[in-house]
Amino acid sequence: MVFARFSCSRTACALVLAALTAIVAGCAAASVQQQAKASQSLDLVGLTHYDKASRPAAATIAGPTLAGSQFTLSSVKGDVVVVNVWASWCGPCRAESPALARAFVHFAGQPVRFVGIDEQDGVKQAKEFVASVGATYPDLVDSEGKLLGQLRVLPQAAVPSTLVLDRTGRIADRIIGPVTEAQITALVGAVLTGS
Repeated sequence: MVFARFSCSRTACALVLAALTAIVAGCAAASVQQQAKASQSLDLVGLTHYDKASRPAAATIAGPTLAGSQFTLSSVKGDVVVVNVWASWCGPCRAESPALARAFVHFAGQPVRFVGIDEQDGVKQAKEFVASVGATYPDLVDSEGKLLGQLRVLPQAAVPSTLVLDRTGRIADRIIGPVTEAQITALVGAVLTGS
């Protein structure tokens, strides 16, 4: 093995050291950015947790509900909000909906709100489905997928998917795929306590 020996003045050595430090720091910053981009990826099935400092704002969605009233997400700002995207024709939605209905009851009387977004569904089928699982929170009608389109952190075919919003309307957690009662209860509980 051959080693090259070189000498340099203090100034030149300091410049070389500063350049190497900048290169290493740049590589570390690029690695952190890639990790951040990976956690924001729309292809990541499962749970994505956003630290308080990097929580994206949720879109202000609004529209008619299955019950015939109007609902705006901004009307529940100040509470922790669970937004669940579902459809009556979706098998995993059928499995998770009773768990969400039980979690809704679990948080009764606390500053927690649930809202569903019914995707590309018939109103009759959707109402029958909601009644069968006992969910009593509002469900927005999204027959053309426009509301889901406003939720940029979710893939446009993300049924089911769930967002947990903190009290400022920022996304604390994103779940692509079905949730369990234990999972949603733990996530909401953590956001309620300020985590």
